[in-house]
Amino acid sequence: MVLEALLREKTVKARVLFKRLEDGALRPVPVIVSASPFRSRGKALCLLTLDDMTGLAELQSLLPICANCKKIRTEDNYWEQIEVYINKHLADIKFTHGFCPACIKKLYPEVLNGRASKV
Repeated sequence: MVLEALLREKTVKARVLFKRLEDGALRPVPVIVSASPFRSRGKALCLLTLDDMTGLAELQSLLPICANCKKIRTEDNYWEQIEVYINKHLADIKFTHGFCPACIKKLYPEVLNGRASKV
């Protein structure tokens, strides 16, 4: 991460799950790690910061979602498709789409009927 920030010459951030020893047990701690490059006396250096996101992660674990269309209400009270919302907040997640068996049966019964007749 530090090397990436130095090479790109801009701040790089990543969500990381650290583990903290607490009462004899390892507890997960969500952290945002930021690497910010700068130069001092001709040397390329990098400032590394760790932001404990425990409280924020708990708040963000509750997402207001429409019971019908499944859009998510943002902090600005706009409604976004779930894919758009997650791509904005978790850039490292990519989507692929398909159908679960119940939706295939509901939307494309002829596919199942055709498959059943060939089996």
